[in-house]
Amino acid sequence: MKLEHIAGDPALIQAAGLIAAFAERINGHFEGMQPRPAATIRHAGGGLLLDITAPWEGGGTMSRSISKLDWEEADLLGELLRVALSRSMERTIARRHELARAWAGAAARSMSATAAASRREDDGSAPANWQRAEDAA
Repeated sequence: MKLEHIAGDPALIQAAGLIAAFAERINGHFEGMQPRPAATIRHAGGGLLLDITAPWEGGGTMSRSISKLDWEEADLLGELLRVALSRSMERTIARRHELARAWAGAAARSMSATAAASRREDDGSAPANWQRAEDAA
């Protein structure tokens, strides 16, 4: 809902508009990042917290207290967060590639072991499992 559609105390509406503009300015630093993080501002414990949601982190949220509300602070926070989030995204991608390589290696070893066991049973040098069971009985 847009602020112009909200009824109430004009001073509160104006304050909400300024806080929304502060968050929007920070979010502007995330342009071009895919998936795109999002900054929101909330009130907690008598102060304001900036919550950053990074989709690649499983939707986890980082929080940082806001000590100053001005455009310079919004730009500083936005740029610092962009750098930190870019590094986080790079680490996540590297972790996923590592896991994929490990999984592919394990799958290849498993297939190789299965094929080797199958060759041993098929070449007559070792009886098949069902033959071992019959011999034991």
